Amino acid sequence: MKVSKGEGHFLRYGLSGARGEAESGFRTVRTQAMPVFNRVMADTGDTNLALLQTLLHLMAWNDDTNLVSRGGLEGLNFVQQQAQKLLWEGGVLTDGGLEALRRLDDELIIRHLSPGGSADLLAVTWFLSGFPAGELFLH
Repeated sequence: MKVSKGEGHFLRYGLSGARGEAESGFRTVRTQAMPVFNRVMADTGDTNLALLQTLLHLMAWNDDTNLVSRGGLEGLNFVQQQAQKLLWEGGVLTDGGLEALRRLDDELIIRHLSPGGSADLLAVTWFLSGFPAGELFLH
């Protein structure tokens, strides 16, 4: 029986990927992405900046199995280190931040690295941001 890429990453590296994220109730979205998105929205009111800054946070801390599929652990580590460096400098919220993100994007294209798992979590973040905080079901 053939193992999926996600199962292979779990068996080989202990990375739980999309399945683990869903099983955890989207813990990364709830504990990392939503707080960043909400803070940037409150500070700037700019959805695009909030999404880009949130994506940088996800790229910096999410063990993105799509990156592992394309570049191994070396590719994942490269992206995480570069995103953390950009965040240390203020991310897209500083002068030159958007241009720095564009340069990182160009480098990832050259290296054939795509943080697709982080992009998926960003989509979940944006979707959930449209719902009020608190209990979904009141009965």
